[in-house]
Amino acid sequence: MQSSNKFTNAHETSPVSDFAIALVCGDAEFKMCSGVIVIDGNRLRFSVSDWIIMLLLKNLRMQLKDILSQTFKAPRKALSQEQEFWWGIWQTMFSKEAGAS
Repeated sequence: MQSSNKFTNAHETSPVSDFAIALVCGDAEFKMCSGVIVIDGNRLRFSVSDWIIMLLLKNLRMQLKDILSQTFKAPRKALSQEQEFWWGIWQTMFSKEAGAS
């Protein structure tokens, strides 16, 4: 059944960290020249101040994708040392962000 209203309305919303959205959700394009992360074909856009931060976010996103896919495929398999390192960076980043809020 289609709605006659062409606008979608969100009934329940809550604040979400923009780092979480940029790193985990959707298909991301990292546009280095303009300093923008575009998610899901221009649905979301995040501005990044420095190209070094953009490279770090891109690498962290790639590592998190690998960690999460491995965890979903084989939940009992332990993470490697490199994966533990990246997972620690992810947790540190969010613990600092939660403390700042």
